[in-house]
Amino acid sequence: GNVNSSTISIDDYITHNGDPDTYFGFPANNEFKLVAGGSNKFAADANAAYMYYQGGLKFQTTPGGTINTGTIDSTGTITVTGANGNVGINTDSGKLLLGASYDLQIYHDGNDSYISDTGTGLLFIRASSALRIQGANGESMIDAIENGAVNLYYDNSTKLTTGSVSVGAATTTGGTLT
Repeated sequence: GNVNSSTISIDDYITHNGDPDTYFGFPANNEFKLVAGGSNKFAADANAAYMYYQGGLKFQTTPGGTINTGTIDSTGTITVTGANGNVGINTDSGKLLLGASYDLQIYHDGNDSYISDTGTGLLFIRASSALRIQGANGESMIDAIENGAVNLYYDNSTKLTTGSVSVGAATTTGGTLT
C-alpha cells in the first residue's frame, strides 16, 4: 500500500483520506470480520452484515430486512413502519406479551385464539362509541352501545336487547326465551 501524511492505503483493506471517514474496501466475494477475544463480533460481505455475541450470530441483514436471534430489549418505544405495519409471530406457540410481568397475553395455540389477562386486575375493552363482537364471517354476536342498549344475537338476528329500564326478547313462549 501507499503511506503519506494524509492517506494510508492498503489494497483491498483500509482507506483513510484525511476526512472524518474511514473506508473498508474488499473485492466483491471477500468477507470482512472484526474479531475480539478470539471470536467474531462483526462481519460483512457483498450480501449482508452480521453481528455476533460470544461467537454466536445474533443479527443479520437480509434483502427483506433483518433477522434477529434472541431477545430485543428496548428502553424506548419500538415503532413498526413499512408497507403494512404488521407485527407477526409466525408460530403457534408464540405470544405477544405485554406488561412488566407479561400479564396481558395475545396468542394462538394452533386451534384457538386468546386474549388472556393473567395478572391481578380486571381486563377492560374500551371502544369510542360501541363494541361489536362478530363471528368469523361477520355475523353479529354482541353489540354494546355506550349509553345505550346491549344486543345479543343468534344466527345474526337480535334475540335479546336491554333498554334503560327493561329487557326485551325477540320471542317468548310460555315465559321461556327461545
